[in-house]
Amino acid sequence: MCYIEEIDGPSKDYCDERNTQYPCVPGKGYYGRGPIQISWNFNYGPAGESIGFDGLTEPETVATDNVISFKTALWFWMNNCHDLITSGQGFGATIRAVNGQLECDGANPDTVSARVEYYAEYCNQLGVDPGDNLRSAVHASHKLISFQFSSLHIPFFLIQLLPTSFSPLSNPKMKSFPTIIFSIVVLVGAFPQLISSQNCGCAPDLCCSKFGYCGTGNDYCGSGCQSGPCTAAPSSGNSGVSVADIVTDAFFNGIADQAASSCAGKGFYTRSAFLEALNSYPQFGTAGSVDDSKREIAAFFAHVTHETGHLCYIEEIDGPSRDYCDESNTQYPCVPGKGYYGRGPIQLSWNSNYGPAGESIGFNGLSQPETVATNNVISFKTGLWYWMNHCHDLITSGQGFGATIRAINGRLECDGANPNTVSARVEYYTEYCRQLGVETGDNLRC
Repeated sequence: MCYIEEIDGPSKDYCDERNTQYPCVPGKGYYGRGPIQISWNFNYGPAGESIGFDGLTEPETVATDNVISFKTALWFWMNNCHDLITSGQGFGATIRAVNGQLECDGANPDTVSARVEYYAEYCNQLGVDPGDNLRSAVHASHKLISFQFSSLHIPFFLIQLLPTSFSPLSNPKMKSFPTIIFSIVVLVGAFPQLISSQNCGCAPDLCCSKFGYCGTGNDYCGSGCQSGPCTAAPSSGNSGVSVADIVTDAFFNGIADQAASSCAGKGFYTRSAFLEALNSYPQFGTAGSVDDSKREIAAFFAHVTHETGHLCYIEEIDGPSRDYCDESNTQYPCVPGKGYYGRGPIQLSWNSNYGPAGESIGFNGLSQPETVATNNVISFKTGLWYWMNHCHDLITSGQGFGATIRAINGRLECDGANPNTVSARVEYYTEYCRQLGVETGDNLRC
């Protein structure tokens, strides 16, 4: 806790001029400040909105007000790291979330080791086992080798310093500050009752909170509680819309009918299967206004259309020939002879996704990954499970369709990597927004 501001920070450019939602203010520097060294305009902007200061015009506040400084760190943590450590993905997943691009996958093993040493020491001081996966992180998509975690679902009730509302990040920090580690990791990790699961699947005596977490007390059983011994009526979302009324036969079939009659997905991907799967995810398509609901539905089906070729493909082309086994993931070890290639509407892949998806939904994703290609309801559930954990907060918080592209396949498509596929996704999204009678919003590309 020596440095308040990044060394040589004023000489570095952390202005993402493409981000029109949080435009840089001339003369202001968005370099690292505070205990987590928050940086970039797209972090300062939403952090300020959440905490209650103007992060774009007064970023220096993070270096002059010590309470706000800690708030920015907790804001970043809750949006990018909290779900990872509390869901058992391991300390390595938080390294990737904080600075994966510059440290993970062999980029800088020394700084990774330094972070792990701090974590192990603080676990020792607090008398807790550090758990598994100290260096490796979960692969978020079959297309991603190094995934930059954006926001997952965030239970927002911890300590009084935390703000009362927040906007998830459009992109994690991408900078190097190797010696600073957020020691609150072990405090957050000390709440094992926080089990992340959009399907919840809570024990009978636990409530499923409005954010999709299992637990007891007013934060779980009170306002917005979805199931279990709720003290308030379960929430059906804020918009009051019925997803079934938006995803009509005409809308769904308008996608599926563009696929050839010989497609494997014909008769497998059905509207009835989607709606049955939807029962397990009441937050999907119901957050915010009616327009917000329509945009989320349009975004989901835009990606589904792109991934499956208009609901044609159930399994990834040449999937069995590809290796999607992350042997470093000891929590969800690969089963010999099983393939974790892309299957289903979002093309779920990697053992690190099949394992937790199966736990959440109720099938053995590691020993029976083929279930995603044979059971159409479970198949749609995996698509919704992935969406609710990686994309839902992005689109409903107004970060734009582009943020969901980055969450699904950012490394191989965004930042100029493959502009044609980005354009294809945007075209599907724009068309579905048109069909649903809603504006697309800003920040369509990544």
